[in-house]
Amino acid sequence: MTPVARLKPVFVGGVTVTNAT
Repeated sequence: MTPVARLKPVFVGGVTVTNAT
């Protein structure tokens, strides 16, 4: 994932999760 998307809700596997790693 892009650095820009890290703190935004990311659509993964049909589930929207907040990727804050």
